[in-house]
Amino acid sequence: MSLLSDLTVATNGLASSGALVSNRSTPMVKVRCPSRRNVPMPNKTPQAGFTLIEVLVALAIIAVAMSAAVRVAGLMTQSSGVLRDRSIAMIAAQSRMAELRLEGRLPMGVKAMECDQGRLLLRCEQVIGAVENGRMLKVGVQVFDRSQEGPPLARLDTLLNRPQD
Repeated sequence: MSLLSDLTVATNGLASSGALVSNRSTPMVKVRCPSRRNVPMPNKTPQAGFTLIEVLVALAIIAVAMSAAVRVAGLMTQSSGVLRDRSIAMIAAQSRMAELRLEGRLPMGVKAMECDQGRLLLRCEQVIGAVENGRMLKVGVQVFDRSQEGPPLARLDTLLNRPQD
């Protein structure tokens, strides 16, 4: 049999069951699919994910946090450099103080000299003055950075016995 006759036979069987049949020569039948008879239609649920606005806000927050982190890292690097320079300046001041003790003679007054330490260009200023009782000398050493003006990087003061002439 042909496909048309199979459809006609199928529609004749449905006509008695109450299905819609057309009066035209080609019958039109409304047939339900038996496999979908008891399956409910799925409800439309919102799709999971983020909107473009949410993603942009999140990126803005991350950008602000990252810029703050980079700034903190830069400040820490700068402050560690300053601490390194101050530590080296203190070593230079201690070295100059040891030289003065070993010289044995301590000329009164102010004297400035270069006291470089590696790549760090330093200037040491020593101040030697008498103390009230006359038997002691106050010795002070300040270390400055020669490449820039500013407060001393290190300062070391002590009292030494006056050398016997």
